[in-house]
Amino acid sequence: MAPVLRRLILTLFVLWFCLSWSHVTAAEEADAFLPADPALHIGTLANGVTYWVRSHATPPGKITLWMRVGTGSLNEADGQEGLAHYLEHMAFKGTEHFPPGELIAFFESLGLRFGQHQNAFTGFDQTTYTLSLPDTRPETLDKGLLYFADIAFRMRLAADDVDRERGVILEEKRARKGVQQRLTEKLLPALLPGSRLARRLPIGLEETIAQFQRDDFVAYYTTWYHPAKVTILAVGDAPVDTIVAAITRHFAPWKRDQAAPADKDPGFRPYDAPQTLVVTDPELTTASVESLALRARQPVKTVADWRRRLLERLGIWMVNRRMEQRVREGTAPYQAARVRQGAFVSVTEQLSAEAEAAPAAWTAAMAGLITDVQSARRHGFTDQELAIATKATLAAAEQAAQTESTQDAQAFLRAMNRALTVGERPRAAAQHLVLLQRLLPGITAAEVTTAFAANFAPERRAYIVSLPEQSGVEVPSQEALRTVVETALATPVVPWQSKARPTTLVEQEPQPGTIVEQTRFAPLAITQATLSNNVRLHYRYMDFKKDHVTVTLTLAGGAIQERADQRGITEVATLALSTPATSRLSSSDIRDLMTGKKVAVEARMTDDTVVLSVSGTPEALEDGLRLAHVLVQDARLEPASVTLWKDQKLQELAAARTRINT
Repeated sequence: MAPVLRRLILTLFVLWFCLSWSHVTAAEEADAFLPADPALHIGTLANGVTYWVRSHATPPGKITLWMRVGTGSLNEADGQEGLAHYLEHMAFKGTEHFPPGELIAFFESLGLRFGQHQNAFTGFDQTTYTLSLPDTRPETLDKGLLYFADIAFRMRLAADDVDRERGVILEEKRARKGVQQRLTEKLLPALLPGSRLARRLPIGLEETIAQFQRDDFVAYYTTWYHPAKVTILAVGDAPVDTIVAAITRHFAPWKRDQAAPADKDPGFRPYDAPQTLVVTDPELTTASVESLALRARQPVKTVADWRRRLLERLGIWMVNRRMEQRVREGTAPYQAARVRQGAFVSVTEQLSAEAEAAPAAWTAAMAGLITDVQSARRHGFTDQELAIATKATLAAAEQAAQTESTQDAQAFLRAMNRALTVGERPRAAAQHLVLLQRLLPGITAAEVTTAFAANFAPERRAYIVSLPEQSGVEVPSQEALRTVVETALATPVVPWQSKARPTTLVEQEPQPGTIVEQTRFAPLAITQATLSNNVRLHYRYMDFKKDHVTVTLTLAGGAIQERADQRGITEVATLALSTPATSRLSSSDIRDLMTGKKVAVEARMTDDTVVLSVSGTPEALEDGLRLAHVLVQDARLEPASVTLWKDQKLQELAAARTRINT
């Protein structure tokens, strides 16, 4: 289908959707339930197994299956810590149709590589098995679903297999025992006192892993692997009816007399007063500061719910933009910072502000983080900021709608799994765009401020500092941290000052060049050309990704040309392209000028080149190439970028001395 025709169909769909909504009153619209993706087919078998199936031809001729079992480490009893993850491993140790030692041969017979096209993961609230099939022939689909059905209700769980796998599990736990795992194990019990979440990390405990016996697995498996807790997710280049028939064939025979058990209560309770926590680790090389609130997750079912969530996301986007600008301009007391909001597990939501800084600067970083959040809470956002946020949000949604037809299947599966986790339904990109087009014009900066102020109120939050254990770094007490927090909260804050920005990337448009030579290499369908300035061009048309163009500009150079006393100089020089600035435009100017453009301009270095890539929709390509032209002609290093690079590089080198990459 031609790009123009696809865009016309999308426009007509959006117009139809808007017209069909036009007679609905504001109150009725707010109470209306959100639409689900019409391409997603959801059904339930008689035994309770659910399926979510989407016919999709990217990649063509293939299909990817996920089997999501709605249970994880939270449903483990005391003494079972780590059992859900261990059971995931046991799924590959023998089932009714795949005796021990035959599973790898089975995958190879399908043209798959064990561990590459097949995977699994265990979380707090799910255990999910994934399989990417090489084709959609009925026999291939049957084999894949037979494998899933065997995992669901025909595991062998032999005692000798349990014992043989124990060492693998213990080694995996020891391998994970890095700095982040150690910090998590220290923080969770303090952040979630009395909660099952604090005591149920999926990897488990060495003492429980060491003593599990076959009966433990059988008890968990027969209780929690229940038809009503299983959902088959399928996205692939096959008719929906064909996929559903295959799912039914393999999962309908699964019978269970007893009802599915209710999930165990995570035991989460919101904070009733501010908390302060200080943790350390010898392998840390930076300071991390964070302000964290946890609350029961509010469901998003109606248009009113979605509008509320949109208000929250706009505020977060604008604060993150402010923080990024401070880092770019060298006025921030931290090296990086952000605020975020998201599901922690299905029933819990986190709202956090966090920053990274040099160890000695943790006090200033915490104070600066609190000040930035409080400034937004007390003084709100400007109309200029909201206009930019609106433009960026709409542009991203428009691009998603244009390119959804060739989005990779894995992206749909991840979105489907996220929706399942929080009890929602995914929407098509075009539906998302329609919602934004209807709701964004009525949103005010005052509304966004009210939502942000409520979500990031300083009360009932945990304030956390993570520091390295090294000489010269003084570790504060919890009371000292409390004093820093209270002082920052009591300090007056000033409103954010929006700045007038340039309105064009170039003062004068460049003059077009000419092609002096052109040839075509037929075997690869590549056109080669030489421009009048000796630039070499290689072009190939592909329609694998619709409405998407990528241009790469490759410059000779790279680390291979550095002398011993110049190590790192190419990486520093590349900052002028990756954090782009010119003699006329700051990196913040360029960021604002490119906001809302459906194109990305990114830079990277290799051993022997520096590469500038321009990637986006065809209609936005000119904007990206214009920026690339400006940078190639007049790129400039900003002092703040160089200072930040030095600090972070020194921290990376320090970390490399104590960590082993596996």
